[in-house]
Amino acid sequence: MIALEITAPAKEDLGITWVDWNPTPGDKDLGIWKEVTLTATGPVAIRNPFVKSQLNSTFTAAELTISADLRNDSAAAIKGVFSADIGGKAIKQPVELAAGETKNLHFDAAQFAALKFSNPKLWWPYTIGTPYLYKAQFRFDVGDEVSDAATVTFGIRQVTSELTDRGHRLFKINGRRILIRGAAWAPDMFLRPMSKKLDADLHYVKHMGLNTVRLEGRIDRDELFNKADELGILLMPGWTCCDAWEMWDKWTPEIRKVAGASMADQARRLRNHPSVFVWFYGSDGPPPADVEKMYLAILSEAEWPNPSVSSAS
Repeated sequence: MIALEITAPAKEDLGITWVDWNPTPGDKDLGIWKEVTLTATGPVAIRNPFVKSQLNSTFTAAELTISADLRNDSAAAIKGVFSADIGGKAIKQPVELAAGETKNLHFDAAQFAALKFSNPKLWWPYTIGTPYLYKAQFRFDVGDEVSDAATVTFGIRQVTSELTDRGHRLFKINGRRILIRGAAWAPDMFLRPMSKKLDADLHYVKHMGLNTVRLEGRIDRDELFNKADELGILLMPGWTCCDAWEMWDKWTPEIRKVAGASMADQARRLRNHPSVFVWFYGSDGPPPADVEKMYLAILSEAEWPNPSVSSAS
């Protein structure tokens, strides 16, 4: 049994309870609102699987880097084999883990030729091309037993960002300039999962000729990101304005710790999604230098593959 004590967040808490364009729900959206799952594994679990792509200058070849955290939950040292299959290409590597150890594994094209792709099918926004998706399957075997397995859907694409000579921000996807035509996205006020409504809203985005959705603080359920990947709709998530997320001068050490942990969690959660092409770690204004340095260090550690911007304004 897992027991939780739920209390309503206060105005100084980092949460998703208030915005200036929506009434506050009566329950302040307290409690758990995303999916909760319980999984069983062998002694070693796979966590945070990730596939990162780097394209050449002509966008005709890609080198992939794969990574994952392996966590040995047993009280004994473990020897096993980590394997991955990406688009029919397989790699394997023996791994040893001490009792209770968590180890981050990295495999790149310099080590494994199978991670080099010639003329890959690229992921594009729907306004330019096909949002092609690959699957990567990860597995850790201990002897003849599968200890854990994971599947990642990803796209091969590359996003860059720069300032023009007029001071405007320019995004390029796979070397092509893209005009961002978007609107703000708000989930259901009570955060209820409604798949049919989500499908309709995403199709409205395309019917209106938009190519982008802005998520201000309401980093929605995985279903949104998965469907945006499939539809070729760009997503630009980030923190919200006008509440505790931008009251940096009132942050306690504990609040700062929560902000950093939130950044690390969202970076690892969203980094595989090709639809997510940027992260805004400020909304109406940029954070102070010390907070910005913290966010940038966390994004770097998480190998965030996209541009990050200090403010959406």
